[in-house]
Amino acid sequence: MSLLIDPTVMDPFIHLALSTTTGLYIGLDEIGETSIEVFGLNRDVCTQGRRMAWVALCALIRNYETTTAAAQAEILETCTKFPFQGVRRWLARLVAEGDRSEAIPRDVRMIVDRHGELLAQVAPSGRPAAVVTVAPSSTAPPKPIR
Repeated sequence: MSLLIDPTVMDPFIHLALSTTTGLYIGLDEIGETSIEVFGLNRDVCTQGRRMAWVALCALIRNYETTTAAAQAEILETCTKFPFQGVRRWLARLVAEGDRSEAIPRDVRMIVDRHGELLAQVAPSGRPAAVVTVAPSSTAPPKPIR
C-alpha cells in the first residue's frame, strides 16, 4: 500500500481534513501526514488559496438565490472551475456527513440544501455531471476542524 494519496484512486478526505478557518490540511493518518509533507500541501500559498477559496465559495453561494438566471449560470460555472476544487469537495463532504462542527455558515448550508447543483462536478465536456457524493469510510467520518 502506498503512503501517498493518489486522488485518482482514493478520496483524499479519507486521509485529510481541511480547516476552513486556516486553509491547513490535517493528516488523519500516516498516509495523510506523509502526503502533506511530500507534496507540500500546507505551503503558505496553498493554505492562503484554500482559505480564500472557502470565503469566495461561500460568497458565491450566498448570491445564488438572489440573482438572475444568467448570473446563476455564471455562479455555477465559476463554482465548477474555480481553483482549489478540494475546498468545494470538502464542503460537499461536510454536507453529506452532517457538518457536526458547524463549519458551514448556516445560510450557506440552507442554500446548498436547496440547490444541490452548486456541488456538482464538471464532466470532461464542461457540463455539470453528478452531485458530489462521498462514500462513507470504514471508520467514522473525521470531525471537521474549523
